[in-house]
Amino acid sequence: MSQATAVIPKIDIDCTYDPVAGPGVIPDPSPWSLRDSDGNPVMIWRCCGVNYRLGRQEGDAVLFVTRKSEASDPHYRILGYLEVDRIVDTVDMIEEPLFHDEFIDRHISDVKAEGHLPRDLRKGNSRSASQRIHNHFVGNPDNSAWFGLTEVGLKEVLDRAGIERDISKRVIPYLEGCEVNRVRETLFEDLELTAATGPVKTSAPPRSKVGPSMTDARVGDSCGGDNSLLRADSGCVNGGRSNTDSLAISDGGCGGEPGPSDANNGGEKSGGC
Repeated sequence: MSQATAVIPKIDIDCTYDPVAGPGVIPDPSPWSLRDSDGNPVMIWRCCGVNYRLGRQEGDAVLFVTRKSEASDPHYRILGYLEVDRIVDTVDMIEEPLFHDEFIDRHISDVKAEGHLPRDLRKGNSRSASQRIHNHFVGNPDNSAWFGLTEVGLKEVLDRAGIERDISKRVIPYLEGCEVNRVRETLFEDLELTAATGPVKTSAPPRSKVGPSMTDARVGDSCGGDNSLLRADSGCVNGGRSNTDSLAISDGGCGGEPGPSDANNGGEKSGGC
């Protein structure tokens, strides 16, 4: 089995420092849209960041940070961490009780939104189009958490973990092997970061819309609060891969300028969501 890797996407945030949804359907990543049978939140990253999700496997991880331009002190502030428990496709969602009807309906609407699948098909970007319905990351609840906006920067985490990376440019190299474990331990044990509190909600009823509605509304209304949560009203996550050793994203928002060419993607450009 190959060594685990961890990619580091930069997430668009609004004034409450929440990650924001694609076309306003489901936040992506979404820490609280799904619940297991005990009512515990299950994080998922499913539609955006198409090239970050490409080629990843179970046991890999995602370290979500802010964009430098949106939270400049410190640069790339830590938002959340997802360890990939399993990877599912949209067909799997339809068949599994975890993915209740309301979630599936909103996911399909999200995929069909103009900035996602239609744009990929119109531009002939078949690889990105495929990623809209494949390679959805379901997080391991024991090793995944959405922290909200923290005061901890990426550089501090890497320094504490004894990892050297050049994060001064828009391309942040991914982590590999024991580096992934060291970063996870730094977040959860050394820094003792704790998960933000999501909406109070019981486990969603399997395959039924009856019961509590699925919302990812933020808690409180203080702009910039540490535990501000997801909101689903604007913006999108951006992803693009530049080569086999590093990952980059567009500096623009949804529909922004294209990201760098992907060496493993036939030279296709990846920008926007």
